[in-house]
Amino acid sequence: MSNNQLLLKQVGGFFYGEEWQAPLARDLAVNERTMRRWAAGTEEIPQGVWRDLSSRFEVYSRGLAAVAAQVKETAGLASAPAQATDSASLWITHIALPKEKLQELTPGERSLFLLLGYASNQINALWKLVIVATNPTDGINPVEEKVSAAQTQIHVRLLIGIMREALKLIEKRFLGSPIGREYTPLLNAPTTEALTRLKKRFGAPDKFVIVRDNFAFHHPSLDDMEAAFQLAVKSDGDDTDWCMYLNDALLNTFFFASDFVLVHGMANAMGEVDVNTAHQKLLGDIAPIANDVSTFAFGFAEAIFKKYFGELTATRVANIEGAANIDDLRLPWFVRTTSLSAS
Repeated sequence: MSNNQLLLKQVGGFFYGEEWQAPLARDLAVNERTMRRWAAGTEEIPQGVWRDLSSRFEVYSRGLAAVAAQVKETAGLASAPAQATDSASLWITHIALPKEKLQELTPGERSLFLLLGYASNQINALWKLVIVATNPTDGINPVEEKVSAAQTQIHVRLLIGIMREALKLIEKRFLGSPIGREYTPLLNAPTTEALTRLKKRFGAPDKFVIVRDNFAFHHPSLDDMEAAFQLAVKSDGDDTDWCMYLNDALLNTFFFASDFVLVHGMANAMGEVDVNTAHQKLLGDIAPIANDVSTFAFGFAEAIFKKYFGELTATRVANIEGAANIDDLRLPWFVRTTSLSAS
């Protein structure tokens, strides 16, 4: 057995136990026969698969660290002191996109170029929020911890909605248009690999579609809400799940019962019994798809540059001193609103 075969088996067994091939194939959006060929060593495992798995482990380890911290606190064990991190600088480069050059693009090219950039901006902004929201929080108030966790799920649903719209953009305005036929051969290798993985999500039942259509951008129907409520009632939640939290500042109000019911409806729509399992599956999909969408957006932009702009020069324009480390940031729900009160 090769090293890659052994590693794939270890990864699959870690997540799914002995019968790992079918569920891992489903999560990676590949055919089960393909997974069996990878496991048997008769077909090489693409590099993109390892990048996908790496992203999933990153999200999993982040979530596991948060749970471990909670268990440690509950057990009465002191948390390890956080190590101080040196401040870092981030050099920011600038690439000019002259409007005169943009006017040379066809309307279809220009629209897709700008919209892919817009989609990448939205995904990066919300993905940062999700990362910060899932960072471990040691020793915080249990109520803050509970509500902040619900806040994280809101950000995840919104991010999934944005990502689903980006996938539709690529499917319809690139793959489904003459632009795709012209530019697909011009894409570099990483962009081609990203597009291949994204294609596997088109036309198949997808939990992103379920979340986007019923929970992120649209409200569930009356029947779906009633079903969600009844599932929540029958769940093993306690009285603290059926409440709302208030503060003098309206910005700190949180209708926890509302979110508690909605997450049960979402899990049910995804075919999951456990709401935490549904949430973890969504988290596991976010990183690889976000990376692939951004990779495709940049790769398409590169192809546009080569056709219309020629050689572009990247110029350093700023140095962000003491840039924050995203792993050190936190996103609480309850905040003081001094500036809002003053206005």
